Amino acid sequence: MDSGSSGGTLAWHQPISGFSADLSVLGIALVWGASYPVAKGALVFAPVLVLIFYRFLITAVAMSFVAHKEIAATFVGIVRAALYWGLSCLRFS
Repeated sequence: MDSGSSGGTLAWHQPISGFSADLSVLGIALVWGASYPVAKGALVFAPVLVLIFYRFLITAVAMSFVAHKEIAATFVGIVRAALYWGLSCLRFS
């Protein structure tokens, strides 16, 4: 990551303006703050672990759409490594 310039640049994105960054942080704070009353109301109808399960499930699905290329590249690398090590172990057994 490039942290040398102001405005918060990332290696894979264009630099963002200070206003855009502030607006993003404000949006995140609003969503975060609104989640507490929603969670309090949801706890009346479902146990904590069920809500955590659905929360992570929704996040995983959303992030799979956002980062599908990175996930595919990582998955291919993991499968290659697993095949290599699995076949290597077979050779020594």
